[in-house]
Amino acid sequence: MTAPKPKTTPKPKRKKVGNPGTKRGRYKTELTDEALLIIIDKYYGVLPDIAKASGQTYMGMKKRIGDNPALKAACLEARDKIVSIAESQLYKMAAKGNLKAIQYMLSRVGRKNGWTEESTINLRTSIAPDEAKQEVATLFGLKADEPTGEAPESKEDEEA
Repeated sequence: MTAPKPKTTPKPKRKKVGNPGTKRGRYKTELTDEALLIIIDKYYGVLPDIAKASGQTYMGMKKRIGDNPALKAACLEARDKIVSIAESQLYKMAAKGNLKAIQYMLSRVGRKNGWTEESTINLRTSIAPDEAKQEVATLFGLKADEPTGEAPESKEDEEA
């Protein structure tokens, strides 16, 4: 039994366009859709890599794939394939005990089971105002008796 042949990138056919009798004639690369399907599969639907391998510009390749429903579907399928590969590797890393992989999975996949990354801070405390001033003073390196930049009391407060 022979091993299957690996997929090779097809060589694009080059065709001279323009005025063929002059040095200014340019070569244009032509690829069939079948050849382009092989390149799309090989590069997992990544447009810059597909364009480079096929000898086209990024915008030209984007337009060609966008105009052809079969190529567009193949591109999306190839991207799904690489996502599945990455997901499989992530599961393997989490199973081995990789903490970063576990945290990532819990933050993404674990949402359905109630895992969240939200942190809540309770700003209400039952501390007396004098103790709060003391805490603020020690935090900022002030003496407790020094003024803390409070606004002067208004005359209405004094009358009450």
